[in-house]
Amino acid sequence: MGEIWRYEGKRVVVTGCASGMGQEAARELIELGAQVVGLDIAEPSVGVKEFHRLDLSDPASIDAVAPAIGGPIHGLFNIAGISSGAAPPLKVAEVNILGTRRLTEALLPTMEAGSAVACVSSLAAAGYAGNVPTVLEFLAAGDFAAGRAWLETHPDALGNGYNFAKQAIIIWVMQQGVELGKRGIRINCIGPTVTDTPFLADTIKTYGEGFIDAFPKPLGRVSKPEEQARALIFLNSDAASYITGQVLWTDGGFLGGVTTGLIKTGA
Repeated sequence: MGEIWRYEGKRVVVTGCASGMGQEAARELIELGAQVVGLDIAEPSVGVKEFHRLDLSDPASIDAVAPAIGGPIHGLFNIAGISSGAAPPLKVAEVNILGTRRLTEALLPTMEAGSAVACVSSLAAAGYAGNVPTVLEFLAAGDFAAGRAWLETHPDALGNGYNFAKQAIIIWVMQQGVELGKRGIRINCIGPTVTDTPFLADTIKTYGEGFIDAFPKPLGRVSKPEEQARALIFLNSDAASYITGQVLWTDGGFLGGVTTGLIKTGA
């Protein structure tokens, strides 16, 4: 049983490897025997096997890095992202969905049956089911440039850039669960709650310290980055071999509380 949880003989790519969830995922994947290729704007402190500098908001950067990585790739961890307080809405969406999708599509030719992709959505995307037609229209718009143009002409849909992009991640994962399944490749995402990463500083800057203090936490605390990283590692492991096209809510019980009326959101 222990072997299905480990990554010996697997070459994996981790975006956002220099901090937060990405750093913790890279660290634990190395301990589990993986050869880790790290991607980030900043150089990581974790001893990855290879490192390539990457800007997910820049298609040229993505197009240069993908062939440099080569293959094979057995697992892709799309963890890099920016919050709504870190950049203008369009750039937030570029990084969180357009760049993530472009990188994934560029690397898929190097992934064979049995490989897997794990992405990061957010608890902020919990209302995705009510926005499916709009998100599908956006996803159908085309490549990075076409997607950006669609967002520029739909400012109400774009909003702060973050919520829409994270909804798009979920719906894209559901789409690709079917499409990639034909090739024996799995894809899933997690939906984290507030997590103690550098991301949190941007959230506090945008919404204030009081927002974090008042945010319902059934487990009595915010998440640690390694707790989110481990969920991603599980989803890309052989232990999750029949799980695809899913969002795993790593929210510490928040949605359960909302669904049962034990947590009031004010909505």
